[in-house]
Amino acid sequence: MRIPRLLAAVPILVAGFLVSLSLCASLYGAELKMAQISLQGVFKQSAKVKAIVEEIKKMQNDAGAKMNTLMADISKAEQQLKEGEGKLGKEEKEKAETELTKKKQELRSQQETEKIKISFKQKSAQNVVNSQIKEALDKVAQEGGYSVVLQSDAIVYSKDIPDLTDKVAKAVDALPLPEGLLKP
Repeated sequence: MRIPRLLAAVPILVAGFLVSLSLCASLYGAELKMAQISLQGVFKQSAKVKAIVEEIKKMQNDAGAKMNTLMADISKAEQQLKEGEGKLGKEEKEKAETELTKKKQELRSQQETEKIKISFKQKSAQNVVNSQIKEALDKVAQEGGYSVVLQSDAIVYSKDIPDLTDKVAKAVDALPLPEGLLKP
């Protein structure tokens, strides 16, 4: 119950902050120049972010294909074991069961390995993208002379507040990616 109340208070707090900021700026004779940005918009518009997302999806699809192949091998081994239930000798049955156990262990190991690789790639990409968005936003804001840039999600009402989303997305795409983040 407390969290929804707090969330409901966020727009009021933001509005209060803006009014306070505006009053402080006018008291000190400074011009307050504000802009807004949609981080979701930057993610959707940036070709670089789209390429990173596509690469991660490809990694997930490749991992899924590997897992499907291993699961098909396991199913085949289980079927062969079931079909040979009365026909196999004790040693042959034990050998088949051992092979099946190895295949299941290999599947679990591969699942864990792929999960770790994908998670690492996602976190690395997220860190790079976040730092590049910050760098691009700082540059665009300084070039435009903006003293405050707010997330458009936090703005309840805005009139004539410029949106820097497009400029920041283009600036992010212009920044170089660290080596190895995207496969050539």
